[in-house]
Amino acid sequence: MRQNKQSLFFTINTFLKTTLSLLMFLSFCAYSSQDISPDELLKMDKGERLLLDVRTIQEYSEAHIPNSVNIPVNEIETSLDRLSEFKDFPIVVYCRSGFRAGKAIKMLEENGFNKVFHLEGDMSGWQEDKRAVNSLK
Repeated sequence: MRQNKQSLFFTINTFLKTTLSLLMFLSFCAYSSQDISPDELLKMDKGERLLLDVRTIQEYSEAHIPNSVNIPVNEIETSLDRLSEFKDFPIVVYCRSGFRAGKAIKMLEENGFNKVFHLEGDMSGWQEDKRAVNSLK
């Protein structure tokens, strides 16, 4: 009897932990923006969109996509006033692999930015495709 209780407890505990982990993951990754391919990005007029790199300043200084602006994801909320002039412009967001971009996109959309896109492949994909990058070093 005791073994059955322990087994049941373990099963329920595992199920709850797995479910909670999945919900947390989805809440961070789920955003309603569309992906935009690197080729589509390059076709967009630079004056009619904002390319937003949400990686750290260190990562940005090592390599970034030309004509991008760096605002680390942990500074997005405090930079909303600065970004407000772009509320009606397409904003293309990227990071290294997508996680931080998802968080930034969610914050932007929650604050009334309607034309927010995610760069497909992020910086990792951009560099794997051997596309041009700039450096501050």
